[in-house]
Amino acid sequence: MSNSKTTETFWVILGAFAINVFSLIISAVLSRYMLKEDYGTYRQVFFIYNTLVMVFTAGLPAAYLYFIPRISKKEAKNLVNRINILLLILGILLSCFIYFGSSLISFLLNNPNLEAPLRLFSVVPFLLLPTIGVENIFIAMSRAKVVGIYNFLSRLALLVLILSAVFLVGNEISTILWAWIFSASLTFLLAYVLKRWLFKKYTSEPSKIKNKEIFAYGYPLMLTSLVSIGVLSADQYFISSFGPEIFAEFSNGFMQLPLAGIVMSSIASVMTVTYSELFSKEKIDKKKFEELWLTATSKAILLIYPLVIFFMIFAKETILILFGDQYESSAFYFQMMLMVNFINITTVIPVILSLGEVKFNFKLNLLVLIMIWPIEYLALIQFNSPYAIAFVSVIFNIFKTVACLYFIAQKIDININRLIPYQHILKVGIVSIVATGTAFLSGTMIIDFISNQVIFLGICGLVFLIILLLIAPFFKLDYYSIIKPLVNKFLPNNS
Repeated sequence: MSNSKTTETFWVILGAFAINVFSLIISAVLSRYMLKEDYGTYRQVFFIYNTLVMVFTAGLPAAYLYFIPRISKKEAKNLVNRINILLLILGILLSCFIYFGSSLISFLLNNPNLEAPLRLFSVVPFLLLPTIGVENIFIAMSRAKVVGIYNFLSRLALLVLILSAVFLVGNEISTILWAWIFSASLTFLLAYVLKRWLFKKYTSEPSKIKNKEIFAYGYPLMLTSLVSIGVLSADQYFISSFGPEIFAEFSNGFMQLPLAGIVMSSIASVMTVTYSELFSKEKIDKKKFEELWLTATSKAILLIYPLVIFFMIFAKETILILFGDQYESSAFYFQMMLMVNFINITTVIPVILSLGEVKFNFKLNLLVLIMIWPIEYLALIQFNSPYAIAFVSVIFNIFKTVACLYFIAQKIDININRLIPYQHILKVGIVSIVATGTAFLSGTMIIDFISNQVIFLGICGLVFLIILLLIAPFFKLDYYSIIKPLVNKFLPNNS
């Protein structure tokens, strides 16, 4: 990536970092102050919401990144206004769906306590759907800095409201959901103000991109989201059969490394615009694509692999710090999901969407849907363990990424081996294993003297970081190259 792209990515990462850190703090607090059963119900509410959002947004947020780089700023204003209206209407429909379908949903998830929280929460989609994709607008308009500010402020408001609700009012689910409603109202207003500010100097001009084209692009994405619901629901459905307490353990642990998700989602958002511009030309510049791909992937590997290996070893300590002793079982889910981060270090989905190959994405997810339900059912019958369900899910996650990689290589007519920096992976792997191994040995020497998990993990993390940075130059791994554009950005006179 160029220096400008690195700087843009930094701002997106900053915003994503705020989202993930504040979300972890919220989860950590609620895990400790809510009953395990209530917390499981709370997580089910958001599983329902996050799942349905993928369908009801109809692929519209992704259209910002695809179409805005292809039109003028005046046309972009018109396009954004039209998509906003569509999202507002879809938000109303989703709110109604959740409210009137709450009884059926609670029955399907085998949790009668879920109905009332869903009805209370049903106002949130009306407020939040029009804000989905705001980040994409600013990225496409080369205002990535605003993304960081927007995400920080909106998530800070949520954090303050939820912590205030818990410590000043109570730890009931209804109290927490009221905090969400107030936060959603503030986020709606903030997004509205920022969008008006972004386009205030442009007069709206009818866009050559018609609604028919928007839906033609978004419709396959919506179908893919619908299929993805089926895929995600397999995990949630079979895990729910073990009860809300096990569901809570699964929810807290079965997550990819947040920092890895931050890096990859941020790189993907910025690179989608670049890929979209590259693929808009009649003939794809394969050399340029390969250069962009390998640069983005190599930087992702440099940042993500060391963290994944470290947290793979220190998963138990991480979970105990975040969620408390009662969620110790979540550590194994966490370790399993970390395996996915070794594969998900490529920008496969942005490339596929920028190529306009949304139908392939749909067909791939449909294939996974057809396979995952019977296989997870057999795993449940054979092993009767939630871990078996999680393992099957991990395998399918990896399969999807590998399949996308092969498709891209075929579509662009490039050897797949040219898209995988094997030597770079080997060097980063060796450095990461040495640094993590040293940190682990240091931990075994001090564990009897330090009872505080935070201090213990902090010391191990410091040892890991020092060793990593000390030996990286010997393998020609340049971490400074990643932060140099940022240093130049904020300290222009830096020599």
